[in-house]
Amino acid sequence: MRLADFILRNMEAILAQWEAFAGTLLPAAANMESPALRDHAQQILEAVAKDLSTAQTREAQLEKSRGRAPRVTGEEEDVRIVVANSGTSIEPLDMEQIFEPLKRGGGPAESYEEDSHLGLGLYIVREIAKAHGGEIELRSGQGETAFAVRLPRTR
Repeated sequence: MRLADFILRNMEAILAQWEAFAGTLLPAAANMESPALRDHAQQILEAVAKDLSTAQTREAQLEKSRGRAPRVTGEEEDVRIVVANSGTSIEPLDMEQIFEPLKRGGGPAESYEEDSHLGLGLYIVREIAKAHGGEIELRSGQGETAFAVRLPRTR
């Protein structure tokens, strides 16, 4: 059986396992409802299965992978992790609020379902970076969006 087929056939069981695991991550998770615990898990699994099912040349795989893997660089003082992708740029107004809790970027309505996520991910990343003396920055334009987290090596 192909991995993509396995994921699709066993989606509910995989999501149930994820939900059980996610419920143990934080004390607050104990009171969260199933949709909040699952967050983007189903969409991610569906995207992975679709990608696995799509025939691609080596060149297409290489082009697709460029800019999608985190880049880690560092200096003596800090480490910088950059995650970038190509596509539609984030609007300036959305860039101003994207790190705020319960805020999501705009974009076409068909790109996400209204209740499909909470708008907490980037807020949590920012708070973790701040707690470690670091920061996160966003750059978006000319068909590429990049999030960069800088963390000091020592505190």
